[in-house]
Amino acid sequence: MSPKKHNDNIKIVKVLDESYKTIHIDGVYGLCNEAFGQILPYYDEPVLDFDNNGHVEVKTIQRHFVADLRMSPFTFEKIARQLHPFMEQDEDESQDTSIENEGE
Repeated sequence: MSPKKHNDNIKIVKVLDESYKTIHIDGVYGLCNEAFGQILPYYDEPVLDFDNNGHVEVKTIQRHFVADLRMSPFTFEKIARQLHPFMEQDEDESQDTSIENEGE
């Protein structure tokens, strides 16, 4: 069963939910199967230890999960397809090792 096409006459109004907030993350875990898609954004917090000489050592890193985003497999795939061009762009830019000469 394919999803229905959206009617071009329907106006989509974008509204910020009252619980909307900005969350800075370091990464995500993702899962998609035939039942649902899931994205778990997280940020990492190092746990520091100091010895008697004042040296700092990272003992552990706490991974804090900030949300559990659930969706249909169709929506998960749609999001992945929307993000894919940005990944390709970043890869292209990181592989560009040319040096431009300003005088030429």
